[in-house]
Amino acid sequence: MSVENRRSRRFRLSYRAWIASAGARPQPCALVDISDTGARLRVENPDAVPERFAALFATRGEPRRRCRVVWRSPKEIGVVFENHSPMAGRDRRFARVHQAQKFADLVLAI
Repeated sequence: MSVENRRSRRFRLSYRAWIASAGARPQPCALVDISDTGARLRVENPDAVPERFAALFATRGEPRRRCRVVWRSPKEIGVVFENHSPMAGRDRRFARVHQAQKFADLVLAI
């Protein structure tokens, strides 16, 4: 049995997101799970993802989080959110709206 060492609870989901970096078009990805401190993203080519980027969680560009890649696998990357701050009331409302749309237990620490 594995021991969970994460500082915050992880929420599994399947949600479309985008990876945005300077000078490049946002690339689609899938948000596989998320916590207050980071996320796991499914991507087409993990080696093509820059070390630091912005993860966009809506087509209009907000909400977003600055990310740093901490691990890569053949189809996924793990990121830590930079400049982490506690979840604000606005963000809890955002999470509840998505939860109602079948994104059960979604918590975006944005």
